Amino acid sequence: MEAGNGCLSTLACTSCLSGLFTTGFTCGAVGAWVYSSGGGITRNGSSCLEGFTCGIITNGYYSNGGGTSSTPTASGNGCLPSNLCGITYSAELLRDAFPSVVDGAFWLMLPGVGARLTFCILSSGFGGGGWMMILKANATGNTFHFDADHWTTANVLNTASSDTSDADAKFDVMNTFAAKDMMAVWPDISGGGCIATSTRGWTWLQTNFNGGNRIVPITFWASAYRMFLGDADLFCGVTPFSRQSGVRFYGYNYFNGPVTYFASSVYDNSALGTTYFQPQLYSPRSWSSGVSTSGWLTMDLGYISPVVLGVSTQGRKDWSQWVSSYQLLYSTDNSNWVSLGTFTGNSDSNSVVTVLFASAIAARYIRFNVLSAYGHASMRVAVVTHTSALNLNARVRWGFGWNENGGTALFPNADMLSDDVSGGIGMNIRGVGWSSGDVCASCGDTQRGFNRAARVQLFVR
Repeated sequence: MEAGNGCLSTLACTSCLSGLFTTGFTCGAVGAWVYSSGGGITRNGSSCLEGFTCGIITNGYYSNGGGTSSTPTASGNGCLPSNLCGITYSAELLRDAFPSVVDGAFWLMLPGVGARLTFCILSSGFGGGGWMMILKANATGNTFHFDADHWTTANVLNTASSDTSDADAKFDVMNTFAAKDMMAVWPDISGGGCIATSTRGWTWLQTNFNGGNRIVPITFWASAYRMFLGDADLFCGVTPFSRQSGVRFYGYNYFNGPVTYFASSVYDNSALGTTYFQPQLYSPRSWSSGVSTSGWLTMDLGYISPVVLGVSTQGRKDWSQWVSSYQLLYSTDNSNWVSLGTFTGNSDSNSVVTVLFASAIAARYIRFNVLSAYGHASMRVAVVTHTSALNLNARVRWGFGWNENGGTALFPNADMLSDDVSGGIGMNIRGVGWSSGDVCASCGDTQRGFNRAARVQLFVR
C-alpha cells in the first residue's frame, strides 16, 4: 500500500476496504500499531467510533490521541479497553490479528447493521477460538422455546448484556453473520464435553453445521428440516442428557411425528420441508395445495401403528388460510383406503383442533382430503397415537430426539410418534417450552439426565 493508506504495520498493510477493517474508515500513516480513523492519522487524535479518539495499542489497551498507555484510557479520552478502534468484521479476524488479546466484548462491524458490541471467545484453546455470541438463555426461562420468533426473525433482545451473565439476550450476529461452525456453552453443567479442556462449562461443538456452506443462523433455522447429523449416542456433548434406545436423532430442527408426507400437489412445487410444504403441526408455515380449495395431504407413519387414536390440525401460521372441513381416510398399504368420515377442520390459523376416534385404528397412512377451505387449502397436521400425546410434540432447534417404542432403530427408521424424552436448545415437549435443557417426561426405559432447564450460551464463527 502507498504511504498514508496502510492499516497495520504488522499485517502487511491490509487494506481498510478489503480485509480487517471497515469501509468508511480511511487508514492513517503506518506506524507502530497505529489505527486509522474517519478523518486521518490516529496519532493526531482524529476521532474513531462514537467519539473515541484512537492512539497506539499497548497490551490490549488504547491511548488517547498520541500517547501510549498500558491501562485503559479515561472515559471520553480514548478507545474502550480491549476494543479495536478500527473495528474488525469477525472474531476470527480479531483473533488472528491479536493472538494475545483475551476474551471479552468487542465492536464488530456486521453486515447491514454496522458496529455492534459482541462478546467473543478468542482463545485458540477453545475449539480454535474466534467465536461470537449470538444468543444466551437464563437458567429457568422459556424465552427461546422452539416456537419463539427469535429463531427465524431478525429481532434482538437485551443487547446491552454482551457478556456471559445469567440473562436472556439475542444479538445481531444471529441475524446478519454468515457462519460455518456453531458452539454451545452450558455454564451450569460441569465438565468439558466436545471441548474437553473447557473451563466455562459443558460444551457442544458442531463444525460445518450447514454442510460447510456459510449461512445466517436465522435463515438456517427457518429452512432446516429435520437435519440429521448422526447417532445422538455418538455425539461428544450427549453425556449429561437423558437418553432412550430408539430414534437417537442428533441435529437441527427435530420434530417427532410421521416419517414423511406427500400430497396431491404443492403450491409453487415446493419440496418437503421448504416454503409451502411444511405440513407438521406447529411448523412456521404449512402445506399449501397447488389448487386453491381442494387437494389431499397424506402422512406416512413409517410402519403400521396399532394404536392410532386421532388427528390434530392447524391452519397456515403466517397467513389467514385453513382447511374448514375434510374427509379422513386411512390405509396400511397406500392402496386400499378406508374412510373414517367427514370432520370439521379449523376456523383460524393457529388453534389446534383435535379429533379423537371412537376406537383405535391400525394404520400406516393417514390422508386428509380437503372438502372446503378459507382463503386457500393450507394445513398443518399431526397424528395422536398415545393417550397423553396431545401435548407431546417433541421439537428442538439444536439437540436430540429419542423414543423407546421402536426398539433400537435409528432415525428415520424409528417410531417417532410418542416421544417423551428430549434435550437441547430451543425445545418444546409435552407442553414444556424451555430455552434449553433436558426433559424426561416418562422415564420407563431411559438413561436419566439432569432433567431440568439450564443456562446456555450460543456462539458461531
